[in-house]
Amino acid sequence: MNYINDKGEMRVFEGRKKTVTEDGVVWTRKSKEKYKSRASRLQDGIGVLETLRDEIEGYKMATDDALTLEAIKDISDSVSAEPDYSELEGLKEEMESWRDGMQGTGLENSNKYQMCEDAINALESAVSTLESMSYDAPDLEDELTEGESLDDKRTETVEAMQNVIDELETAISELEGIEFPTMYS
Repeated sequence: MNYINDKGEMRVFEGRKKTVTEDGVVWTRKSKEKYKSRASRLQDGIGVLETLRDEIEGYKMATDDALTLEAIKDISDSVSAEPDYSELEGLKEEMESWRDGMQGTGLENSNKYQMCEDAINALESAVSTLESMSYDAPDLEDELTEGESLDDKRTETVEAMQNVIDELETAISELEGIEFPTMYS
């Protein structure tokens, strides 16, 4: 069994005890990560995007109510349009590996191969959307220049946030349509 100490060092000990003490150092059995299905990991990835979308929606609503340029600037600076989509990339690589394993075996025309292809294409499309997504915040100086109004800056900021929300919605929609093949489908 693998054990780890408080310094992060790993060591192998025989037996199944939860802790082992050797030379005054306490070693704790390292627990295995629980397996998560592809569908569950996809839902986790979608959840990350939905959380970001909801967060930006909140910022958008706060911007609608902002009464000063400084408040709009503070809200705009809080927006982060860089979601963690590593789970989605991992799923795409896993599906590519599965598809590649079927090549040359006569399974290229099977339903399972097509389902792998469809999942890969949807994941690639969603990841591409997320990679190209950016929050193009308007230039928010400390003071309004001549010809600018607070309403104009508020509108520009809300529109920029809405563009990010729309891109997130596109990616979420692409992901929600994915069906992973099963072992026996």
